[in-house]
Amino acid sequence: MRSIYIIRHGQTEYNRQGILQGRAIDAPLNNTGALQAESFYEAYNKIGFKKIITSDLQRSIQSVDQFLGLGIEHVIDERITEFSWGENEGLPLNEIVIDNYREMLNSWKIGDLDAKIPGGESGRELRDRVHDFIKEIKELEDHPILICTHGRTLKMLVVEMLKKDLEYMEEIRHSNMALYLFRQQSDSFQLIKENDVSHLAPSLQENVYWDK
Repeated sequence: MRSIYIIRHGQTEYNRQGILQGRAIDAPLNNTGALQAESFYEAYNKIGFKKIITSDLQRSIQSVDQFLGLGIEHVIDERITEFSWGENEGLPLNEIVIDNYREMLNSWKIGDLDAKIPGGESGRELRDRVHDFIKEIKELEDHPILICTHGRTLKMLVVEMLKKDLEYMEEIRHSNMALYLFRQQSDSFQLIKENDVSHLAPSLQENVYWDK
């Protein structure tokens, strides 16, 4: 049985200010995010990860920087980069932006996975790249592994790993530097920890759940 640790990156200034990042904005961690990353390292550096997989964005890589300093194999995989929000990226999470998001999500729920925000990514594109990533992860022999990804992509990872309908996506919470721990046995995954932030001090657990 293999263990797969999946975390969302630490906080950035865009997160703190309630500004939509997405794939096109390569923001670094802020001071809180750096402290969150350090706290996760202190709690989990004895696990003995054999491989670390991150997206190509610096907030993902910086979140596991201390682990990388141990010489653990590091793979950058664009299939787990953040979702593209198109023309909404870089905008405050105001009523118009959130309405655009919910309109797209409602289209996904009725089966229109090609719906997207202008200039952005569709649900089908996100699902396909995540599905392809999971298929490859299943075949890896490395154990345990650590994956650092992004909010919307993490939601799709959980949906695909648990073989849930897309509606389940909105039940999935994703705090900055939170952990989802899975156990893999053969072709199936069991969820052990969900949005776990017990490794963070209360002052480091702040997050804005704009999509709820």
